[in-house]
Amino acid sequence: MSIFNMNKNFKVKLILGIILSILAFSCKKNENVIPTFAEIQIFDPPSTYMYLTAGLLDEESIIHLIEDHGFIWALSPNVTFENAEIVRLGKRQPNTSFFFRLENLKGNTTYYYKAFVQINGQQYLDKELTFTTRPGTWKKLSDFPGGGLVNATGFSINGRGYVVGENKVWEYNPDNDSWIQKKDAPFTTEGPTSFSVSNEGYVYCSDLWKYLPQTDNWLKIPTSDDRFLSKGCGGVSSFVIDNKAYIGGGSGNFGESWIEFEPISRSWQVADFNSHLAHNRSYASSFAIGKKGYLVGGDTYISRTDYSVAEFDFENGTSRYREPFKTDRGIGALRKEMTYFSINGQGFAGMGYGERPTGIGFSIGSQSDFYRYDEINDSWVPQPIHVHINENNELKFLGRAGAVSIVIGNRAFIGLGELRDFDSETETWTRTPYTDFWEFIPD
Repeated sequence: MSIFNMNKNFKVKLILGIILSILAFSCKKNENVIPTFAEIQIFDPPSTYMYLTAGLLDEESIIHLIEDHGFIWALSPNVTFENAEIVRLGKRQPNTSFFFRLENLKGNTTYYYKAFVQINGQQYLDKELTFTTRPGTWKKLSDFPGGGLVNATGFSINGRGYVVGENKVWEYNPDNDSWIQKKDAPFTTEGPTSFSVSNEGYVYCSDLWKYLPQTDNWLKIPTSDDRFLSKGCGGVSSFVIDNKAYIGGGSGNFGESWIEFEPISRSWQVADFNSHLAHNRSYASSFAIGKKGYLVGGDTYISRTDYSVAEFDFENGTSRYREPFKTDRGIGALRKEMTYFSINGQGFAGMGYGERPTGIGFSIGSQSDFYRYDEINDSWVPQPIHVHINENNELKFLGRAGAVSIVIGNRAFIGLGELRDFDSETETWTRTPYTDFWEFIPD
């Protein structure tokens, strides 16, 4: 073999040796890479979703080494790959942080999660973070097939829910989440009220009507006292205590007294508190807790939206004001046409049209926030703000006014209403009706 060929072979071996050494050094260096996660401050979510967020301090120097990244989460502490749900986001793209939107959160629940990155087959975990959801869970159901209805009313009989709006009547079956249209009502509604007593359903709208589901007909309840009838039905309120219905308020002017209706004897009388707390409000929220009824917000007789909370003790014939309706920022807010109901001895109200304080002032329009009233501490406990994620993966906050609510057994349902905003520059309204329907599950 010539000296030239020996030198050539030697050069090839030398170059290969250098390359192998570089690769070995590089692999050894990569094996020692330990990513540093950035400090992330998180807050409990006000809604039914949460963005899991993480970041790397040395990302620019190691991004080409990251084979996978994401999050692991669970409903118990000490999260590992073996006991958690795994969210894999794949190879990293240049960015300072990464995130994942966790949806359909369960109410009153603590979630635990960790971020991870994978380098050379090795998974590196960030410290464990936690957040706790507000009490209450929203469950999306089948849309209402009867088109948009605003300020309709709802009641239940024998495990079925009924929605009455304008003169249309629909029956909802919660067992299979289905709707059936019934015969038109013999009256037309505009902001009526309804209630269920002893498994019977009633609608008040100038007159009191009882629905007969066996025959799909309506029975008009007579009275010999004109004080109790023909007062219109614009935003009338009602609640039930001890199998008696109390009806009051509304733009038709019930005065400032509650009307008591006892369905067994079909008797009427005035429940007079000698007070001026009702202010003849229309489109107020009304619900009962125990033997007390509550009236929240609404428009007063001088056409001003209110935020006061009036408590009526029908057992003792007394009444008083409680603390005003306050949002999750602890600030009083004027509201009307809210969603409201009583269930399991608790009263709920929220959404509606009116004010909600923001970081820079008040937003005025259809609102999304929802609350449970704590009558012992005289406070409003925030519930989750419900949102809908559509087919395009877009978040839709479902602020609404004039929604309908139905309590069927120990289950609460809400839906319909409209998104309503007022443009002060053009002095015009924008109204978008809703046909969605939801179950709210309290905690």
